[in-house]
Parts: sequence; structure tokens; C-alpha cells
Amino acid sequence: MASASAKTLRSDVESVRMIVETVSRDQAFLPFANVFVTDVEADLGGVDAAFMSRQPPTEESDKLRHQVGTMLQQATDAIEDVRIAIRRGDLAAIENAAEPLPKLSEQLDAFAKAHP
Repeated sequence: MASASAKTLRSDVESVRMIVETVSRDQAFLPFANVFVTDVEADLGGVDAAFMSRQPPTEESDKLRHQVGTMLQQATDAIEDVRIAIRRGDLAAIENAAEPLPKLSEQLDAFAKAHP
């Protein structure tokens, strides 16, 4: 479950990175980007509900749950910041809000590979 959640989170993070790049190249309208990112946020809520509501059976599972929970919160925070910047129409703020996403994507990928 932890690996699947990390993969889903990574997909969401990469999707937002893609829309930020598209907006930065002036190839997407901000209202579309807003809907897109809002939908990704809803997906994050689903990951949170599905994963974080599970009772970890072991102490090792507690550690994995904590790691995924931390990355989930980081993704949620960054993606919320991107959405807010999109709604404000502030291109520089959109790009700044997206700065943590590449590193987070790498962390999620590494986690998913380490915990198949």
C-alpha cells in the first residue's frame, strides 16, 4: 500500500509539474490550469483518506506510514501553493511554488522502488 500511494503521489506531482511548464510556456490558459490543479488536489485527498486511515500493523509499518505521510503533506502544500498562484495569475509565483516538486518526485520514486 505504501508503494502504491507513493506512485500515485508521484503521478500527481508530475502532473502538476507538467501543467506549470505548460503555463510557463504560455501554452495553457490559467482557468484550465486551475481546474487541472484543483482536480489533482482532490486526488491527493483520496490518497490521504485511503492510506492515512489505515492502522499500521507493525512498528516498521509505522515508519513507512510516517514517511509517506510526510511526502503527502509536502506534495499537498506545494500543489496548494501552485493553485493559489495560478488563481492569482502570478507566473513567477507559480514557478516558485513548483520548485519543490522535482525533488519531491525523485523522493517518491525512490521510496516506491525501495518498498515494492
